[in-house]
Amino acid sequence: SEFSQEKLYELISKNPRGIFYWSEFAGTMQYFSKDFMVGVKQFISDLYDGKRGLRRKTKKEDLIIEKPAISVLAASSLQWFGEQVKAGDVFGGFLNRFLIVTTDKKEISHAFPPAINPQIETTLGARFREIEQLNTVMDFEEQAKRTYEMIVRRTEMVIEEKSRTEPLTSLWLRHPIMILKIAVLNALAEERITVTENDVTRADNFVRKCRTMSEQVLKENISFNRDEQGQKRILSILKRAGGTVSRRDLMRTLHLTMRHFDDIIGALKEQEKIEENKTSGSRWKDRSLIEYKIKPE
Repeated sequence: SEFSQEKLYELISKNPRGIFYWSEFAGTMQYFSKDFMVGVKQFISDLYDGKRGLRRKTKKEDLIIEKPAISVLAASSLQWFGEQVKAGDVFGGFLNRFLIVTTDKKEISHAFPPAINPQIETTLGARFREIEQLNTVMDFEEQAKRTYEMIVRRTEMVIEEKSRTEPLTSLWLRHPIMILKIAVLNALAEERITVTENDVTRADNFVRKCRTMSEQVLKENISFNRDEQGQKRILSILKRAGGTVSRRDLMRTLHLTMRHFDDIIGALKEQEKIEENKTSGSRWKDRSLIEYKIKPE
């Protein structure tokens, strides 16, 4: 839902630990891009980093946010998500603080969703409240520390290697700290305040899988210049149409100049991502009867 920056500051200053549920993350990203919301992404990034004593000034008062621990659970359609995310969201570090989980197909379909089990809900709620009240320092077994140190060194090598060729290297900058947070949650889920090597290894496997998904999603759906945006839009339209679309229908959908459209089509053909087929027709109709088809990999 919509909210002002001041309202957000006031809410979090009173409730520094909690979770936001955003049913359509792309819509939230679109809202954050409005002029009057400038700075809110940096604010959320600071909350993720757990910065103590965050200060924010509103018209009514000066606010101090102590020991923030804010989580976000969100969902989105990939197409709309790709349209709303900007290059700065990746390179500036905002999206690096999220774990993206995708699925290719719907595994289960319920005409009528099953009723919530009240016992599970009660037990889970009670456990969350117990964790919230914890006032302790997490301990790490020696082997867990060594495993985590190895992960940090490995991540540094991955970043160094990817930085030469991959534009999305910044996604890995928060990789170790994300593993650390998940490892702590693994221990707390089993009512322990000591993190084991198994906690760290499980967290590493999960976060690496999510990072790989993130790279794939961003490469396929996010564009860093106008031509790349046009290419991805055309490929997306072709996929939704079953693989084949006429030139006329594509141009109607994209609203591009003929020259820009032809430049984008030419680039896709050079990259061997699409192929062009002409169907039979009278001479003056030939251009409208051109079809573009995704080339099989």
